[in-house]
Amino acid sequence: MNTIGENISEFRKNAGLTQEQLSEKMNVTPQAVSKWECDQSYPDIESLGRLADVLGVSADNIINGKKRMPEVQSSTPEDVERRIIVIHVSEPYANSKTTARIPVKLISSAKNSILNKYVSEEEFDLLNGLIENGVTGTLVDVDTEGVKVQIEVVDYDS
Repeated sequence: MNTIGENISEFRKNAGLTQEQLSEKMNVTPQAVSKWECDQSYPDIESLGRLADVLGVSADNIINGKKRMPEVQSSTPEDVERRIIVIHVSEPYANSKTTARIPVKLISSAKNSILNKYVSEEEFDLLNGLIENGVTGTLVDVDTEGVKVQIEVVDYDS
């Protein structure tokens, strides 16, 4: 398991940022970023959320490491139909955050909705196939030019 500093370094590099660029986005010195990555200090709790946003990951990812991949579970059709698809879209330049919750049994009607703007028809069909086969968890988690889209499948009880 990586240290918090190793996680910050890895996610920073994955985001294509130098330590200096990250420091500018975080309003801290490059030395502060270096200390985080060397585990000599850590971002304060208020900065952790901003750091996660800048790096396109969750605070949990920074603390615990890699993003969790979806779990494939053997599910009966009844179990799958008890699930919902949660779509989070954040467009900072439009000062807009949207969350849609769609029952899995209505996924076909979602094909021509908010998803069209972010997911191609082929990608939608792939997602639909994963959902029908019982996949749960985060299926899509992208940050493109500041627009963040996350699609996850959860049980109604979650």
